Amino acid sequence: MALVSMGVLVPVLLSWCLWAEPMTAWRWAAVALLPAAMVLVRPIRDQGARLNWKADAVLLAVFLNNGLMGAFHKAVTIYAAANSAPEPFLFFQPYQLVYEAFLFLVAALCSVGYVMYRRGGCGGAEMALGSVVGVSNVLGTLLTVVALSLVAAAVFFPTVTCALVVLSVILSRILWGERVTPRQAVGLGVAVCIVVLVNL
Repeated sequence: MALVSMGVLVPVLLSWCLWAEPMTAWRWAAVALLPAAMVLVRPIRDQGARLNWKADAVLLAVFLNNGLMGAFHKAVTIYAAANSAPEPFLFFQPYQLVYEAFLFLVAALCSVGYVMYRRGGCGGAEMALGSVVGVSNVLGTLLTVVALSLVAAAVFFPTVTCALVVLSVILSRILWGERVTPRQAVGLGVAVCIVVLVNL
């Protein structure tokens, strides 16, 4: 999970390199602290787990996928917005909705194609759960694109990542009684510092 979360470094660095988004000294400090925060807050039971090369390859693929998708979202807010007239009275801009529709149409076609290839079937419960997760992903991605059109990637990605990590630790404590270790508490403190630094 720590490696996957650090995928946000990819769009932050690409936004700086490709689109000249400003990076203050505070933001660089936050980016440097991000890997430490992600490693510190991960559950202790993950420590010592032995991974083979296939597991390493999957983790690397997920890391790159998450990072590149974030960069794609940012690219859409730059290039599509430059070629479309803004609608001042709409929360969602037309290009954002078109991008979202295309993105999830491709995802749906890939999912259906995989099910047909495996000759599998889906029951009512699976369809319902998939619909809930799908709607959540649609809204999450759409709000991400909207946010990236308003704030810098160096602010958005570290802030959201740290907020989600802190929230997951808190919910795990409340819902399942998972203990917050001193190491995780330090990680949460570092995460809060990151959020503060990127917004300075």
